[in-house]
Amino acid sequence: MEAHTVRITRRSLRTLSSLLFGVMLLSMLLVLIVAHRQNAEAMHQDENLLRQAWQTQQHELLTNVRDYATWGEAWKNLHLTVNKAWAWDEENFGADLYKEYHYDGVFVIDGADQTRYTLVRGALSDASLESWLGAQSAGLIAAARRQPLQGVVHSALINQQPAMIAAIPISVGKVPNLPNRLAHRP
Repeated sequence: MEAHTVRITRRSLRTLSSLLFGVMLLSMLLVLIVAHRQNAEAMHQDENLLRQAWQTQQHELLTNVRDYATWGEAWKNLHLTVNKAWAWDEENFGADLYKEYHYDGVFVIDGADQTRYTLVRGALSDASLESWLGAQSAGLIAAARRQPLQGVVHSALINQQPAMIAAIPISVGKVPNLPNRLAHRP
């Protein structure tokens, strides 16, 4: 009888141990599933926040660029001719664009898609927009010319870093009686 009791006790102990192991395994599996779902939700929320922050930055960039592009003085000093003394020396389109707004590149392009004035990281440069952006530059210029009042902003990779690019044609803005072209070109 004692052997029978020992057998039943051992069998019961094995059954209870297996059941306990199964419950613990199931608990661990459920914890992992819940953690995975929470991580996925957190990633989704982070992606949405990042997307919203990126879109806000793009909007602010376009607003700032639009303000500069619709400035009558910019029309006179960068569209009709390129007045580097006004732009650089008088700091109207100078190093502050990098220091204050963190614009890595500022390019003034003429009607023939030639770069006429360039700042790279707040310093005057001879770099062309095409050398900086590559094949993206032609599409950017064309898109900006199709939307002369709104301008365009795009996301891009520059030197394998995410970047925002904004473009808008320079216009007279709200200043009346500005000439559309130079009266005399040499």
